[in-house]
Amino acid sequence: MKNIALIFILFFTSLLLFTPLVTQVTHANEWVLEASNNDVNVYSRSWPSDAFREIKGETTVTASMRQLVSFLQDENINTRWVPYSGGAKILERPDQHQTYVHFKMNAKWPFKDRDTVALFTLSQNKNNKSVTIQLKSTPERISMLEDRIRIKKFSGFWELIPLNDAQIHITYQTHLDPGGYLPAWMSNRVAYKSTLTSLSNLKKQIVNYNNVSNHFSFIQE
Repeated sequence: MKNIALIFILFFTSLLLFTPLVTQVTHANEWVLEASNNDVNVYSRSWPSDAFREIKGETTVTASMRQLVSFLQDENINTRWVPYSGGAKILERPDQHQTYVHFKMNAKWPFKDRDTVALFTLSQNKNNKSVTIQLKSTPERISMLEDRIRIKKFSGFWELIPLNDAQIHITYQTHLDPGGYLPAWMSNRVAYKSTLTSLSNLKKQIVNYNNVSNHFSFIQE
């Protein structure tokens, strides 16, 4: 089972990753540091009436805003930075701010492969030029696939805040229920490590990413 990321994302991956988990004593519903490596930090906190925890990943990258948004929504490179991704496909772009995306996740035996359909809605703050990409599950957008479990409960966002010297602070925050039979403790552990790996890959690969899309020319730097 893996956690998909998206944006593209990012939500799922394998259990067999090498960064140790960090445990902390905390008060109810505070963020807990779960994993950390090379300026990438992953936190979790409880979600009301749900054993599946909310996940937050943070890091800083060197990139332009258009470059980073193009990277996150480039369906052709999703498998290069999201572990165990089965690929991403853009279904529709109703306007320049919205994108429907279908993600596939290849699970490890004995768990079944999964998929999800999400609506990404992009907005930019005119004052500080930060960009927010809201993630909303739209499971009925396309027909169910016989060989996969459709993830229906999923929400989150990317927050991209420009800093000095072409630096952008990234926050990726999400909560999902993977559906089917998957123990919550296992799904949570996978989510911590998959988020850490995805953001680490993003941080490395964005430096040499040049496929900036004209679709995002409206974004102000």
